[in-house]
Amino acid sequence: LNCETSQTVFLGVHLDDRVAFTNDYDLMTNGFLTAPIYFPGTALYAAVQGRHRAMARLERAVNSSRRAMAKPNAEPDCLLDFWSIEVNEQCAHAKEAGEKEPHFANDHDMADSIMDFLFASQDASTASLTMITATMKEHPEILARVVKEQDTLRPNDEPLTYDLVQEMTFTRACVLEQLRLQPLSLIHISEPTRLLSISYAVFCLKKKKINATNTHPYQLHIYPI
Repeated sequence: LNCETSQTVFLGVHLDDRVAFTNDYDLMTNGFLTAPIYFPGTALYAAVQGRHRAMARLERAVNSSRRAMAKPNAEPDCLLDFWSIEVNEQCAHAKEAGEKEPHFANDHDMADSIMDFLFASQDASTASLTMITATMKEHPEILARVVKEQDTLRPNDEPLTYDLVQEMTFTRACVLEQLRLQPLSLIHISEPTRLLSISYAVFCLKKKKINATNTHPYQLHIYPI
């Protein structure tokens, strides 16, 4: 379920063989936990080969997305499509100005970034799916309302679209409440050793301030302190 969710969100219809990709991706992640012995027949060798095959599929997915989004009136289906639209526009502007295309505007580099996103999303996706499943089990009346809304909006199990998700007012409210109850990512910043102010997109750490760590048991399981 986790792999299916991540692949749908990031790659949509552009991933040509999800089963083969998932198998290769699993080989790659298993390689992080194996002995550093690299020759044919070892788990590390299988992991490296699995990554090569997974990257080849991602490059084909990027190429498919960029070609699809270059067509007139193309409708984005996943995050890769939105990114492809932006990259295609930047390449078009560079061509008009007689400049080189952006350094990241190639299938390999974009596929490499998608691999990073897929890898980074595993903890968050696994945690969110696990926690909301547990919460729904504890509140069957809430689950019944979610199911009713889904049956109304997707009677034939229609694929998700942005507009359809916007209509899922109760389902989205449940997701937001789950994120409030169990935030997915732990932020822990130690006391600054120098008198510095650190600015981020949504908050600023002032000089000589300590960020309080969220000690929810779920987060301690993933990020032990």
